[in-house]
Amino acid sequence: MRRLHLQTLALALLGAGVSLDAPVARAEDAPRPRAAFAIAAPADVDPFIPAYIFQVGATVLHNEGFLVAPPNIAAERLRSAGNDVRACVADERCAERLARQLDVPVLVLAEATAARRRIVLHAVAFTFIDGEIERVSELDATGGEQEIAARVRDFTAALTRAPHPCTVDVRGPPGVNVDVAIAGVANGPPRFLRPGPREMVVRAHGRDPWRGTLRCEPGRRYRIHVR
Repeated sequence: MRRLHLQTLALALLGAGVSLDAPVARAEDAPRPRAAFAIAAPADVDPFIPAYIFQVGATVLHNEGFLVAPPNIAAERLRSAGNDVRACVADERCAERLARQLDVPVLVLAEATAARRRIVLHAVAFTFIDGEIERVSELDATGGEQEIAARVRDFTAALTRAPHPCTVDVRGPPGVNVDVAIAGVANGPPRFLRPGPREMVVRAHGRDPWRGTLRCEPGRRYRIHVR
């Protein structure tokens, strides 16, 4: 059986400060973290309102370094699965499937309605980190455009204060299954991890297991490539 060591476990670590007790590839600039912000509104609501709310929230995320998926991308993915934004606001499993499909660790879903010439907004923010979907905050607001915009800015800004997760890409040769087990993660190898040292075991068919520590730094991307 081949040993899974640093000649067979080529770690192209796209980030700095990672120690696996051996040489690593040259560090490169970290990619920007990604997020999705989707909002639904019934047909009797002025289309400007959901577009405006999205723009306000997406601008906050963008200014904090996030790449934000266009709202139509999330809506199309949901429609293809027979769901919509309204359904996912109340259904964490739906939100998890959408986060997986969009490959984002931060997801905001919202619904806007109108009552007596005032905007009524309900929004939920999820994080998808360590393989778990978590409802981290909710917003219920009623008011005019400026009041709603201020509430959305504060709501979205709160999401950016936590350290960004790191991203893990696992790759192997064609036809070779690679399994990565990470301490504290029950639902298989996640794409996004909370920052900090993470004990991991890498297994691949025909190779001895490799054990080591991934020092996950906020916002960094790490590629685990088994040869």
